[in-house]
Amino acid sequence: TIDINYLLPLTSNGSGFSYGSLSDNCYDFVKSTPLEASIIATWENINFLCDLPTHIADVVGTGSVGQPINESVATGTYDGTHKYFFEYTDDSIQPDYSYLYSAIDNFSAR
Repeated sequence: TIDINYLLPLTSNGSGFSYGSLSDNCYDFVKSTPLEASIIATWENINFLCDLPTHIADVVGTGSVGQPINESVATGTYDGTHKYFFEYTDDSIQPDYSYLYSAIDNFSAR
């Protein structure tokens, strides 16, 4: 399981995904101590592992309602159903998540 700071909800639409609203930094809504350990957080009914030790990072991960942590399911045309996880990190002063959105928009399971 990969610890993340932000969750981008995914919904399967056949061989691809659509995405919902990106969460705030999980540190802001978990408000848990100690900061030495990660903790399970929830955003839009999706559980994920909130990276409290490095809460200042900009690591975005994906997940889906009803799936285990870090999993989203899409069904490909040739190879059937598979589990996917997308991770994107942008440590700039003003992160640009459009690269992640574009990757998901253009993704298609085989």
